Amino acid sequence: MYKKFGISLIIVALMSFGIFTYSFFFDKDFYVTNYKENVVINVNDEYKEEVPNVCYGSLYKCEEVSFIKEGSVDSTKLGDYNLVYQYKVDEKELVLEEKISVVDLEKPVIKVLGDIKACPNGNIWDQKYEAYDNYDGDLTKNVIYVKENEKHYLSVTDSSNNETRIETDIIINDESPTITLKGDSKVYLLVGKKYNEKGYTVSDTCDGDLTDKVTVKNNINSNKAGTYQVTYSVTDSSGNKKSVIRQVVVFKKNSVITPTNKTIYLTFDDGPGKYTGKLLDILDEYGVKATFFVTNQFPSYQKYIKEAYLDGHSIGIHTYSHNFKIYSSVESYFNDLNKMNDIIKKQTGIETKIVRFPGGSSNTVSRKYAKGIMKTLANELEARGYSYFDWNLGSGDTDGLTTSSAVAKRVINNLKGKTSNVLMHDIKSYSVEAVREIIEYGLGNGYTFAKININSPTFHHTINN
Repeated sequence: MYKKFGISLIIVALMSFGIFTYSFFFDKDFYVTNYKENVVINVNDEYKEEVPNVCYGSLYKCEEVSFIKEGSVDSTKLGDYNLVYQYKVDEKELVLEEKISVVDLEKPVIKVLGDIKACPNGNIWDQKYEAYDNYDGDLTKNVIYVKENEKHYLSVTDSSNNETRIETDIIINDESPTITLKGDSKVYLLVGKKYNEKGYTVSDTCDGDLTDKVTVKNNINSNKAGTYQVTYSVTDSSGNKKSVIRQVVVFKKNSVITPTNKTIYLTFDDGPGKYTGKLLDILDEYGVKATFFVTNQFPSYQKYIKEAYLDGHSIGIHTYSHNFKIYSSVESYFNDLNKMNDIIKKQTGIETKIVRFPGGSSNTVSRKYAKGIMKTLANELEARGYSYFDWNLGSGDTDGLTTSSAVAKRVINNLKGKTSNVLMHDIKSYSVEAVREIIEYGLGNGYTFAKININSPTFHHTINN
């Protein structure tokens, strides 16, 4: 193998010594030009392949030779790539290898976006900068803060050890810790019950987790109704102090004799069911009386009608079957109502005169069965000595809310200091679980709870059929 410039020198030398021969001038072999064994390119730059020029013959006559190439170059990825060119003429063969090295020659870029704040210990907590590398991408998290001779520097190194270092202004500052209370910032405690601390966490921009540094003080007297405070305090290493307060409202059991303008009527439809027993326990714990508009959907739980009645709750008729076909006629409706009242009398010893229509008096599904039936039934109930009750606050427990916290929040947010007839369902576990939070909020904020009787506010809806 000869390179073109090498042959020329040899020829000149031979001629100068008078030993140049005709046979050498016509010797056949491979002649190569434009061949580089090692090539270096920057990553992401376009690789322009330069194929070696190879011919076969003599200096007098040399013909171009075809080749087979193996290998390829991906200039978007770092590494060494080998290209192999194979030339063959008759029995002679020539193999040329090129090594293409794709390297990263560019330094990362650091861009300052605003005031950078650091802790006294050197940890940056307000990173108003970003770092980007042509190959590694986002390197912001790899930036290092260094202080030398009262000067501040940011530096970052990419995966190819290309380093960028810039001088910038750094504000040394430490903010106060953050105390996060577990549970609500206002809790309700029944007189005589023990206060249980829900806990807290503390985070600090410079010191990290300071939860174990908190001091907790309270002035709670759980045997006396009133509003008390639990105070949580902490100080970080820079002397920044932080305190937060949790209010604890200690309240008495419900002892309403006559309703007030802030009375809550808790009413439960569609039961009794498997959660009714638990509901009765919760109501008893707080001395709250409620109203149950009962059905016979779950006959095995009829015993809770008697239990609720003996506990002092009101029992009303919802429906025996809870099938809207009862709206087919006056006769059909009262047949259903009387069957349910018979069960109530069997359990309690008395008939009830308070009623709630399935779907409420404003329902429109009854149109499917009889036009104008709701207006007729409303009048007929009153004529027979009954009183029907709608509601003015829906708990949402049948409208897509499926957690106790969501149901409780819906009720609490809509009380608004007025008398409320709250529609709930004791066949929903999450609705029963929400009752405790509703009661505690109500008693802690000046509300009273009452059961419905024949003279209670009816909150009638507009009849739509």
